[in-house]
Amino acid sequence: MTSADALSRALVAAAFEFHRARPWLAVPMHSAILMRVPDEDHTLVACVLGQSGEDHGVLVLRGERALEQWIELVTCAREDGLDFLNLRMDVPSNVPAKFGAAWRAAGIEAGPDELVPGFLARTPRARGPRGLSRADERTMLAVLVGLRVALARGEIRATTFSPQLSRLPEVTVVRDDADFVVRTREVVVRDVVDRACAALLAVPEDLPRREERWVAGTLLTTGRRFHDGERHVIVLHEDDERPLAYSAISVFDDEAIVRLFAALLRGEGLDLPAGAPQEVLFTDEHLAEVATPWLVEHGVTCALVERHPLFDRFDAEAEELAERVRRDEERSEHEQGLPRTGADWSDAHQRIAPRFVERLDRALAALDRPATEYFGDLELAAEVIATLADEVPLLPFLEWAAAAYRETPGAPTFVERELARDDLSSVERALLEARRDARVSVFRVIATRPGESFDVEDLLDGSRRTIHDRVHSSRDFEGACVAFRILDVGSYALAVRAGPTLGASDWAHALGAFAAHGIVLSPELLRENQHFLGRLWEVRLERATGSPRYTNVDDEPVLLHHAMFRVGDRAATEAALAERPDLRFAADEGRWKWRRFGDFARGLGQAVVLGNLTFHDDRLLLEVNSAARFERARSWIEALPGGVVLERVTTKEHAPDDAPLDDRLASATKPRSAEDTALLARAHRESCLRWLDECLPMLGGRTPREVAASARGREQVALLIRAMPPLCTEDGPLEPPREELLEAIGVRTRR
Repeated sequence: MTSADALSRALVAAAFEFHRARPWLAVPMHSAILMRVPDEDHTLVACVLGQSGEDHGVLVLRGERALEQWIELVTCAREDGLDFLNLRMDVPSNVPAKFGAAWRAAGIEAGPDELVPGFLARTPRARGPRGLSRADERTMLAVLVGLRVALARGEIRATTFSPQLSRLPEVTVVRDDADFVVRTREVVVRDVVDRACAALLAVPEDLPRREERWVAGTLLTTGRRFHDGERHVIVLHEDDERPLAYSAISVFDDEAIVRLFAALLRGEGLDLPAGAPQEVLFTDEHLAEVATPWLVEHGVTCALVERHPLFDRFDAEAEELAERVRRDEERSEHEQGLPRTGADWSDAHQRIAPRFVERLDRALAALDRPATEYFGDLELAAEVIATLADEVPLLPFLEWAAAAYRETPGAPTFVERELARDDLSSVERALLEARRDARVSVFRVIATRPGESFDVEDLLDGSRRTIHDRVHSSRDFEGACVAFRILDVGSYALAVRAGPTLGASDWAHALGAFAAHGIVLSPELLRENQHFLGRLWEVRLERATGSPRYTNVDDEPVLLHHAMFRVGDRAATEAALAERPDLRFAADEGRWKWRRFGDFARGLGQAVVLGNLTFHDDRLLLEVNSAARFERARSWIEALPGGVVLERVTTKEHAPDDAPLDDRLASATKPRSAEDTALLARAHRESCLRWLDECLPMLGGRTPREVAASARGREQVALLIRAMPPLCTEDGPLEPPREELLEAIGVRTRR
């Protein structure tokens, strides 16, 4: 092997390790990390990519103006003059040979659906991107190692860019023999940010004045959909009817509107020389309010008009152009036939899904009835959509409305009506048929391979699937319970969300709510009543809006009790305490421990301390953390010999912030030995098996084994078992013996 091969292997290994660390979950979009690495004269700016679930990788800007150029890039998408390196993870067919040289030189063999790293570089004077040189590879290797190490240590606190940004994390990577040493600190960048932001608003003092008028507004067509939280601003030249600028601007970023006009005056528009127009007509009130003061300051007259024919015509032409592009895509789909790989199917689904949504919008006359059926209540639907906007509950709702909602009994669904069309491409028809025949259920996410696929287990029947989804696989939801529609296309499976993402405890709560209405979910029942999954949003809403509920291991609200008992004969009382098997005297603490043993099923690997008893002369102090424990303890304490009588009791709500600082700091833990790990695993298994014979409130006070005696009850208990969360330990999650528990209640498993 040559040294080049060794470098390629190290670079490719670093890329895979970086990707497996899922940095996009820790680093928000439009944030920067400064990097100092060997052989680079200037500080680099690293930008983690992949927050949208696609295009995972990292962009590394180089040069003396790297930070200023990053600010220009994220604030006004100015890409000219960039000097950068780029890593993007993609399937082999999407990585051109010159950009995939490193992974091929490293001897990596990848299947058509597996991700590989693609590397490219670009310099300001180059005509286009090129592959990495040896020096570029060394730089990228240091960047990837430095970012991964710093993120793993929790040393990077990156934030999305704003003009008020004052500090940025800086990662320094130095060579130490064959290894790297990584150090992290924060550095002040206020001056650079102020200078860059000021430059984006600056125009020359001798700005030419032009006898022309511009028209500015936002797109009017309501049928066209854009990214949430964005307005699309267009500036047109009134005389020759040409577009000068077309920009997507956040609805929260008024300064971006001013930056857009500053760039136009500097001559940075589409085929536009520097100069100020005589007047700007605004068709959008908000644009006029934000931009007018700045434009007037630079000698431009501004006016607000209700509408402008040129702008209306451009909007109509833009809609026609979008329709023409769509027809071209559909024609291409007809010519190319069906996708051949999971990645291609996933891309086709992402591309075609908006068409379904637009046609569904036109097909549904009103959303009140379907929203009431799906969410259970129209006011609840509005609250869910507003409160959980980041989870986009409208998408699962629209998927249900398309595939399952019938305006009247026996009426066709939207998908069934679409399938009757004769102008569908083969890809559209395949995806619609997959929606019609989709498996709808709640799945526990077992494992994820970001950007490729993820594995799920159906909680209703225990079957397992691999889902080829580039977006969902990038999310951090291993172990969560997610409602999905599984679309079988060719030999692959895609997923669209059918409801919220729930933790195991939330799913158990939802099952209890269904059970209270006499509903035991099954594949057949859910197939006929898919709107049940919409009711899970109420459970998710309760978790998002409810204040934290602190409970002890018995699920009792935490309420600290300090009860003082007067004792007539202390010796007699102490002798009785010594006889109780649930009490142990801790000599080093000088008090009695009231305990219960073996509660591993409740997530603990040792005896549970229910309370403490301490003698103070002829007084006995009881300390417990719930009202229920106080009542249980009082009943047997007052029955002790020696004349024990309750004197007073005080309570205090649990407030974690009131605890001593030492109690709020993480404790130092010693590594667990192999023997202790095996002991904990054995104890956890035994505790889970004992769970089968514990009385559970959600099962009406009966044990899981008793409920599982009937076929319907067996389905209910199997649901609880499949959704059991792992026991969290210092060594990682410890999974419950689900298959052994299922076999114990008579459910056949894969073993």
